[in-house]
Amino acid sequence: MNIAIGSLLFLATVAGMEGVAYAAHRWVMHGPGWFLHASHHRPRNGIWELNDLYAVIFAVPSFVLLLGGVQLGWWPGCTWIGAGIAAYGAIYFLFTTGWSTNGCQSASCRDPATSSALPSRIGCITRSKPRKTV
Repeated sequence: MNIAIGSLLFLATVAGMEGVAYAAHRWVMHGPGWFLHASHHRPRNGIWELNDLYAVIFAVPSFVLLLGGVQLGWWPGCTWIGAGIAAYGAIYFLFTTGWSTNGCQSASCRDPATSSALPSRIGCITRSKPRKTV
């Protein structure tokens, strides 16, 4: 496959994943997948929560497309799409764990009342509002 077409397919996949993520969160995680996602809406005990299994679940299509495109002779676009899904996952991970904030130095990573860093698993949280508890 032409690298320009592959690159466009990759970028379109990264962009399109935002819609997929929104739909999955709205209609899967807050629907039949609530048994896993509910842990995300409760105070954390330790560094892992059941909701973290979604990262593994969402990696499966990327892995399968990469395997098929690279090793199994599938359409070459499968490789670019699988890589786009993986890239979206990496970007999402970096932004939601706070790694993108350079060690809690950004204003969005600080408690507005005290100006102290808001801790999370890694780095700091970048949420604009606190999690709801159920």
